[in-house]
Amino acid sequence: DKYISSRGNKMEKLKKACISRETGKAEVITLLVYIIGLIVISSFHEPWFDEAQSWLIAKSCSVRELLTYIGHYEGHPPLWYFVLAPFAKLGAPYELSLKAINITFCTAAMALLIFKAPFYKIVRCLLPFNFFFFYQYGIVSRPYSMMMLAFMLMAITYKNRNTQPWKYILSLSFLCLISAYGVIIAGGLCIVWVAEILIKSEKNNKRSLLYKDKRTHALSFILILALLIIISIIPADDIYYTGIDKTKEASDILVHLLLFTILPYESWSGMLVDFSGEYLNLPLTVASIFASVICWILLISITAKSKKFFTFFVPYILFDIFLTFKYGAPYHMGISALFHVFIFWIMADSPEGIKLPERLIKFVSMIKTPLIKMVSSVMICIIALMPIVYSIIASFNDIKYSYAPYHYVELIKDNDLEGKKIMTAWNTKTIPQYYVELIKELFTNTNDASVSTDKKDESQNNEIETENDANDFPYSIPCDHDKIIENRTYITAIPVAVLPYFDENIIMNHNPASPDDLYMHYKYKEDEEENFSLVRTQGLPDFIIHSAAIEEIYSEEELEGVRYVLIDDFKVCRTYKLNWEEDIFCFYIREDLLDEYPQFVSVYDRQYADREYKAQNYDK
Repeated sequence: DKYISSRGNKMEKLKKACISRETGKAEVITLLVYIIGLIVISSFHEPWFDEAQSWLIAKSCSVRELLTYIGHYEGHPPLWYFVLAPFAKLGAPYELSLKAINITFCTAAMALLIFKAPFYKIVRCLLPFNFFFFYQYGIVSRPYSMMMLAFMLMAITYKNRNTQPWKYILSLSFLCLISAYGVIIAGGLCIVWVAEILIKSEKNNKRSLLYKDKRTHALSFILILALLIIISIIPADDIYYTGIDKTKEASDILVHLLLFTILPYESWSGMLVDFSGEYLNLPLTVASIFASVICWILLISITAKSKKFFTFFVPYILFDIFLTFKYGAPYHMGISALFHVFIFWIMADSPEGIKLPERLIKFVSMIKTPLIKMVSSVMICIIALMPIVYSIIASFNDIKYSYAPYHYVELIKDNDLEGKKIMTAWNTKTIPQYYVELIKELFTNTNDASVSTDKKDESQNNEIETENDANDFPYSIPCDHDKIIENRTYITAIPVAVLPYFDENIIMNHNPASPDDLYMHYKYKEDEEENFSLVRTQGLPDFIIHSAAIEEIYSEEELEGVRYVLIDDFKVCRTYKLNWEEDIFCFYIREDLLDEYPQFVSVYDRQYADREYKAQNYDK
């Protein structure tokens, strides 16, 4: 009896501690674990393309370019670049500086959440380890770390927005300066606030005094700021973005509607969308839609009962529409999670607190079967803990797998290749070879469907044979590939990830017209022949990273007898929740340089030597 009583008392104390709103040792320990976790995982993380792009922009661009040019191609206001610029321009260590800045903003944001949020202790201690708050915005160094801080400041200042409007407006302005999504959300919040002010002034017959109201002055300030930001980030006519090749089909509309529906659940526990933006199997899709519909119902009913429906609905719908129908990526869903924290914060911080709808309370009270209660509790715990599981898995994958560009940074530096002519792959739009054969058949007036089918099958078989021959042969460039119908010579992602580790541009085909620009321009319309001619004047490349279609640049006479030997292949991996995206990067040397670099051996020769060695030593 004493044991049972003691155990019951301990459980009661633990329960009270978990739902306590007081701060103490648990919060301090949580923040320390969060900081240590970021530092440890960041030490293994190799910066991705997006992280490197921001650093190179900050390093290469003038203040004028940051204010008037970059936003039209990047879509971001320039604040993040200005934060990085002093470090990038003064030659501070790339990875150390980038990660330290990001961790600083994350720490400030999570400190406010842990110590200031009006949530239960267990909620405040678990939220920082959500996938987006810990890994996606904490380990991956991008402006979203600043966005986390902006949302926390907004939540803190919201309560006194009518008496101290400038604090709230400055927090919203901070959000606007970080991202286009910030402008949309801040705009939605301001629209609702203006409506509240107008309704209240109409009731009190004080409409004529609005021009003297300091809230009017603050709102006018953010309106002007938002307009200036919008002008600075309006997409240029020649901008390249990932959706440019997508055709407007019925299936696209269904995908957009699916993403629009699943946003609330996907931003927390959902795992329907992978890193590439593709959607997974049908059962998971149905489950995600079902869970998201429940999330929508709960969010709408709780905010309506707590008198914050419009504050939630207007900015959230604007954000959701922009994300799903204009431009969005899986990692942008973390903004939805941040907005949820903001909404529940301001509801909990109000005098009435968070109010649950009567129907929900009645439904919960109807559940009296112990088994159903237990199953419900287990499911709620799983859903609540999944975002933390995603953080753990993503962190583990980041430690386990490497990001290939850094591997080639080491290869270039260790072998003193900085002064050599190095080329990388560029973006191309292609047509599969069997489609080319089919088009030829159509233009030669061949109406026999079986012939076309046979040609397609024959073409596919030839591709397979060619691929197999290439694997058995130590030369891979020049090589057969799908028909290229468009070259986008500015779209060269590999150099962006490589160049932050060097003082100058060492890639011969990266921005040949403006080699001092280390970042990628995202230009879709450009004169490819002019760029090819600038590359051609430098002569044949000595080394090639990845597979470049060099026959698009050089003539048959220039490439006659020229071969490039594959001397290194390396797996690249990026992780998102439970998924990771893999690719193989290759490194080639021009055959006539092999004698100059005896340390480089063909991958195929090395594999053959390994097989021979194993065969010879099998009995031993």
